Amino acid sequence: MERMRRDYRYREGRRLQRLRDEAGGASLAAVGVVLGLLLIMGSVLAGYRILAVQERVAGAADAAALAGADTAFGFVSGVPCERAEQSARLNRVTMDHCTVEGYEVRVTASQSVLGIVVRSAARAGPSPGTL
Repeated sequence: MERMRRDYRYREGRRLQRLRDEAGGASLAAVGVVLGLLLIMGSVLAGYRILAVQERVAGAADAAALAGADTAFGFVSGVPCERAEQSARLNRVTMDHCTVEGYEVRVTASQSVLGIVVRSAARAGPSPGTL
């Protein structure tokens, strides 16, 4: 009976020693989980930022094409591509390309966000075959 008690105490002591040896393991795991979640959250936020800039560049390209088309129609004085450039600059994007064919104006605009260049193209003018 005494021997069983000693064996039990020995085994119990070994269990406690193992628990003490693993102290802090849960804290390390928790830190790893938090860092992983922060990394995922940062990636998602960066993706949403890029999508928001894409929408803004698309709107700016549309506005620039419309400004150029208004000038091509004669509603506003000036040169169509210069008006489109001015509109793009006011919307804080870079106009990469502008072409005018009759009353139709095609514009390509871009902006850099997080090291990625976001581009959008737009066309403004009468519907094909109407003029």
